Amino acid sequence: MSDNFERQKGLRRLWMASAWLFVAGAVAGVCFRWGMVASFPDGWDAGNIRHGHSHLMLMGWATPALMALMGARWPAQGGRNSERAVCLVGWIAWGLALASFPAFLLYGYQSVAIGSAELPIAAILSGLAILAWYGFAVVYFRANRGVERTAAMRLWDLAVAALVISSIGAWAVAGLMIADVDSVLWEAATVHFFVDLFGGGWLVLGLVGVLRSHVELEDSTNERIGRILVGGAVALVFLVGLPREYTPTVWPLLGSAAAGFVAAGLALIAQRIWAEQGRWSRRVLVFLAIKVVMLAAVAIPPLAEWGLGAGLRLFYLHIALVGFVTLGLVAMAARQWGEQTVGSLQAWLAAVVVLLATMLPLTGLWPRELAGQWVHQVALVGSAFAVLATGAACMVGSWGSEEG
Repeated sequence: MSDNFERQKGLRRLWMASAWLFVAGAVAGVCFRWGMVASFPDGWDAGNIRHGHSHLMLMGWATPALMALMGARWPAQGGRNSERAVCLVGWIAWGLALASFPAFLLYGYQSVAIGSAELPIAAILSGLAILAWYGFAVVYFRANRGVERTAAMRLWDLAVAALVISSIGAWAVAGLMIADVDSVLWEAATVHFFVDLFGGGWLVLGLVGVLRSHVELEDSTNERIGRILVGGAVALVFLVGLPREYTPTVWPLLGSAAAGFVAAGLALIAQRIWAEQGRWSRRVLVFLAIKVVMLAAVAIPPLAEWGLGAGLRLFYLHIALVGFVTLGLVAMAARQWGEQTVGSLQAWLAAVVVLLATMLPLTGLWPRELAGQWVHQVALVGSAFAVLATGAACMVGSWGSEEG
């Protein structure tokens, strides 16, 4: 660990900078919840704040942080050390995500008058960030070309492929805007395709690969079957979330079937990892298990219908992306570079648990007769606690990283 701390200073700093963008994104989440309790100040739009929050979390926090961890781990799997190249594309992705944040807060996807032109500034910056993803894909496949594929690398192969393919959805969103297409179905399809494949493919599989890279067991038949199931179905899960009134009947059924295959595949892969992990990694895998259970429920069409109607999609995304991905990125950074890098694992865990717990009353899982304005107030308190806890952890981590 101490050798990695000194040798991988660039990757460690990229991870730390990305963690600070998690805090900034969480602040936007607090602002959004404040608007649900009180009201938004003049000139602020709830949709724009939500877009700024989600883009910074996905593109500014999770993506560069995962790039840093993958770049730190693939030399141990036989790949070539590419720290400088990973840092280059990671910092470009980080910088563009940061630059797009105020643009989303102020304008969302709307065009802005610049001289005689009307330009969607936030969308343009997001598009440039996608080019950095392509750069990372080139770095990854060049660094690992001709290398015997370990179980972790095969997961990373799937993850990087999902990153590239998911970008089709992002480009399609921009294309619909440019073409001025007014279609509820295609707008929902492009957004869901991007978010579901980016989150469930790139982020989840990439992080599972990082976890697997710490396990010395040989690849197993169950894992190979699991990867086939996930790789073959993960791109179709988005179909289950499309609006039913505009969607052909068979699409949600295909989405439910795909969710079942992905759930089964992740369970087979995680089973191999569980026995070889430490206490913190197992806590991370608990959130993956919850995600798998929710995906398995989606595989049953009536349950999928009920869950969508109960507003569980947002909670599911937070289980996957805040519970598993965020806590996993933190736990793996602590394992790779030492706990001084992340400040406090306990603070991050507390932030994740409190945030998710205070979201529960906002869903259909909570009895309607017990709901009221207080549920929004509780959600506001939970998000504020997450900002304070992770902000404090990042301050300690920033100081510890430089002093360590």
